[in-house]
Amino acid sequence: MTSFQETSMRFVLACLSVTSALALGANALAQQAAPKPVANGPLTEQQAASGQFRQVDQGTSIKAGAEPHFAAARKAAGNDFPGLLLLCNQARPEALRWALPSAKVLRQGPLQEGEKPRPAKLFDNLYYLGAPNVSAYAIDTSDGIILIDTLNNGKEAEDVIAGGLRQLGLDPARIKHVIITHGHGDHYGGAAWLQKTYHPSVWMSDLDWTLSPTTLDKPYFDPAPPRDKVITDGQVLKLGQQSVTMHFTPGHTQGTVSLIFSVSDHGKPHKVALLGGTGFNFPHSPLRFAQYAATMGHFADLARKAGANVILSNHPENDLVVAKSIAITRRKAGEPNALVAGVGGVQRYFTTLNQCALAYGEQMK
Repeated sequence: MTSFQETSMRFVLACLSVTSALALGANALAQQAAPKPVANGPLTEQQAASGQFRQVDQGTSIKAGAEPHFAAARKAAGNDFPGLLLLCNQARPEALRWALPSAKVLRQGPLQEGEKPRPAKLFDNLYYLGAPNVSAYAIDTSDGIILIDTLNNGKEAEDVIAGGLRQLGLDPARIKHVIITHGHGDHYGGAAWLQKTYHPSVWMSDLDWTLSPTTLDKPYFDPAPPRDKVITDGQVLKLGQQSVTMHFTPGHTQGTVSLIFSVSDHGKPHKVALLGGTGFNFPHSPLRFAQYAATMGHFADLARKAGANVILSNHPENDLVVAKSIAITRRKAGEPNALVAGVGGVQRYFTTLNQCALAYGEQMK
């Protein structure tokens, strides 16, 4: 890692210094507003998406069946994926949670308080366009742009996506396709504005086209776009010389779609695996966590077979894209791309999520 990359990632490593010693306790956790608890009865997809939860569904102690999964998740994550371990923490009783940096700290990276993420060129043909809490990506091709997710609302689509593309020297009028990874407002919120302004095709799974109009759970989400193109499992979207393979990965929502596609870095080819949904804000049950865990194993296998050595998320705390995009922008000739995790690193990412989900499922039994 270069000296600048070390500086950019210092916030993560500093926060994790206590984590490496397995420090426990809620006092060390960042203070965040608690979502509204639901004491009895199953949650709907909409309640869970908004952050509601059942008061004690993770139990009051670490269960014997969960402990090996917690240990495996920590080992797989190492110091590379602290944001994923926040999901494991949700599965742990409050008094026994690991000391970890908050999602807000991980999202912000080296930026100052209140400073917004900057649009960035990540690879020769891939660009980052992010709001503080959620990410979108643009793949540039000879025949136009494929956009992945659309942030929270039309204002962000106009300012962050269209404005960011212009800052990067790209014309937002060249957006031909928009892929929405799942039907939560922070991913479809800007799609209607983009659809009206630039007339791209908008793609989402059938299940989440149905879900999306019902998940306006935040006041800053704009309504879902009119139903358009329906993704099928394993479908390949082609534009110019670029192909994006879209895979069903149910768990976060039942219609979540994840992507595998090629990029290059100064001409050197790489393969990206982009996980379309990560959080545990879905109705909790051992069966749902088992589904999520199985999905992580399935997509890990697809990524391995494709040779994926870059992992991306649509939430910046998971892939640390804010810090890494700054490192990429400022790197010197010959220095490595901070987002290239290697095939093994990509596999560890999915192992962490798989094991966190299995741990939560065991805690609920």
